[in-house]
Amino acid sequence: MDKLNMPNICFGTNITFPILFDKGLKAKCKGLFKFLFMKLKRKNKTIWGVNATPQATKTLIPLIRIAPKYGITAFDCSRAYGGSERRLSIALEKYKRDDVFIITKIDNHSQFLGRVEECFETSLRELRMDYVDLLLLHWPVDYPPFSKENLLENIPVFVRSWKVLEQIYKNGKAKAIGVANFNIKHLEILKKYAEILPMVNEFECHPLATRPLLNEYCKENDIRVLAYAALCAMDKRLQNEELVNIANKHKKSIAQVILKWHIQSGRVPIFGTTKIERIKEYGNLDFELSEKELIAIDNYNMNYRAFPASEKCDFTKSIWLGYKNYKDNCPDEK
Repeated sequence: MDKLNMPNICFGTNITFPILFDKGLKAKCKGLFKFLFMKLKRKNKTIWGVNATPQATKTLIPLIRIAPKYGITAFDCSRAYGGSERRLSIALEKYKRDDVFIITKIDNHSQFLGRVEECFETSLRELRMDYVDLLLLHWPVDYPPFSKENLLENIPVFVRSWKVLEQIYKNGKAKAIGVANFNIKHLEILKKYAEILPMVNEFECHPLATRPLLNEYCKENDIRVLAYAALCAMDKRLQNEELVNIANKHKKSIAQVILKWHIQSGRVPIFGTTKIERIKEYGNLDFELSEKELIAIDNYNMNYRAFPASEKCDFTKSIWLGYKNYKDNCPDEK
């Protein structure tokens, strides 16, 4: 099996509204679209990574178009992100396919229904591509599917889904396959059934949740780590004197320091933004942190989780239910 070769930083496309309009219709209905967007903005409390936002929808295409010019060529999306896959394809249509690295994911509903292959084919159509560079299971869905025909009892849904990903990989439609939000328990279960082990695990990781046990497990098992929420939305607890001093020493921003900390720790950080200036900033990481500085950032860990922990998710309801009750004290999983 070839070693996975991917860029060292990744743009997260986030959730966008699914509807796209051609330029002619946009021009005719410009006032109406502006009114609807402003209404959505006022009516809904939109949260990054939880639901679609007007700003993310509006800025995604222009941001992706400019990103490769600043060395950012990896893009992370999912079938669960509304219109992000199609917007990604539009933004990259002038770039050579080999010059970008495309990641997408199988959503929970498709796993639940046993429609992993159909989900992936939909992604390829939306992306207007023949293959993806990396295909992931979005979450370790582990409740019974509706239909049990031709399926073994007591095998988690994510194991059955993984077997489909193995076939997709063998067929060449995904150059690499992996998982997201899997902890050590899930990965150990998958080991019992997998012919091909995950090449990547994408999970929440940042200075406030360094996830040392899971990172070490992935390293020992040759699983590349993709860190989402890599900047933890620049939580105010990251704006402290020590990080400010490190940033000032290197004449960089705190965000640039954190991204570099991820990279030097062997992870690929995923960042999200709606601002072009951030693309330019995050593509400029031409400095090195010392071992002492890396350790100092490691020590920020307080087991704070901005997103649900997979071992506490109830996939029969909503993964978001109850997560606020434990997000401030969520020890590294075993």
